[in-house]
Amino acid sequence: MRNLVKNYVITGGGKAVEVPVYAQVSANGVSEATDLANTAINPTSVTITASEVGVNKMSSTNYKKFGEFLGTLFKTIRSQALNVVA
Repeated sequence: MRNLVKNYVITGGGKAVEVPVYAQVSANGVSEATDLANTAINPTSVTITASEVGVNKMSSTNYKKFGEFLGTLFKTIRSQALNVVA
């Protein structure tokens, strides 16, 4: 699964990186005598802008509940950020 993930380094003063988006590929079984044709691959691109998320922890008497809240918060933010790209 690791080969399906590409890490992009954001360089310079900006917070954005341009990522290629490829069309969906399909495959079918063919017979032995079938001549396969070449198809051009023309990727489009999308610009992804990094953002920062932070929480100012205040005094809490129930640290476990506060930790669960933060975990849920970060999970929701990450899920929403990833769904924007999809």
